[in-house]
Amino acid sequence: MGFFNRGHETPSPEAETEMTPGITEAVNPLPQPEEIIPDEVTAQAPDEASLEIIERRHPLKPKTADDAMEAREGEKLALGLDGIIEAQAAAVRYAESFKNAPAKTVVLGYVSNQGRTGEAASIFDQELRHVVEGSSADLSANENKTSLEPGLEDSKVFDLQEAGSLEAIAAQIDDQTDKVVIVNAERHSNMGMREWDMGALKQDMQSLGIDEVGALKKWLSEPETQIRYKVTPEQIAGEGRVFLQEQAAKMKELFPGRPVMINAIGHSWEYDAQIISFLNEKMSGETLEKLGGMIGTMEGAKITIQPDGEATISYRDMEARFSLNDDEVPQSEV
Repeated sequence: MGFFNRGHETPSPEAETEMTPGITEAVNPLPQPEEIIPDEVTAQAPDEASLEIIERRHPLKPKTADDAMEAREGEKLALGLDGIIEAQAAAVRYAESFKNAPAKTVVLGYVSNQGRTGEAASIFDQELRHVVEGSSADLSANENKTSLEPGLEDSKVFDLQEAGSLEAIAAQIDDQTDKVVIVNAERHSNMGMREWDMGALKQDMQSLGIDEVGALKKWLSEPETQIRYKVTPEQIAGEGRVFLQEQAAKMKELFPGRPVMINAIGHSWEYDAQIISFLNEKMSGETLEKLGGMIGTMEGAKITIQPDGEATISYRDMEARFSLNDDEVPQSEV
């Protein structure tokens, strides 16, 4: 569906393969950007044994076919140059927050099935790996590959694809292991939320003369639009809440007593609905305006979950508390 595909449809085989190959070659020549992302939530060190999830919208795609960057001959990256720069800026800041995190912190990533989320995650992997292992040039004079960052000598990097599962990685972590970086993000379809066909979106934009933000406002507010899209924002937010419950329980079991940081790169619309719900706001287009509009590319909402299931969301200049222990989640029907 081209521009309008935000992870709601089954991705093409090309989208499945245009993840990490070649991203290093495309990224390395670029200068490290300064603070170019407005209103981005800055990750803070999580409290002991808490789970911190940054829900972050994917970066920009190429504006035109000519803007697409080649990964290898005959292959194009899903991200454009601007999107790569966006991801680099966010990754540098996230890696800095990991350096300042408490001892024993575990950091990993989640992505959807779309190519842009995976390519962005690989840029985060590079920055985090550099913190623990140093650059490839540094490692040539550092045969033991111990950390070049002071205080991280007992930290380790694990590759999820090589290990096969988080359970296999957890089995290799002992009391002597300090911080842990897990690269090659886990795929979670649409972050626990259903993938849904937004074919009606393009029709609405054309027939009603509205942009995507206008269509999002209609979906948040109007039952008839929700019927046309075959899903309600309450359903999406409820499924996102269940996903967070499941991940909190999983991290507590796999990494007991350790703070965990998850960088979840996903999509607008789903994240917008979830943010509105967690901020305890009314699901409507007016609320979206009050919050400052659709979540920006590479912008994040920080969700901190305590071991008892109580949680806090920080987004832009807003903060609210909510609980993952609620037995019932609003699920209005279409």
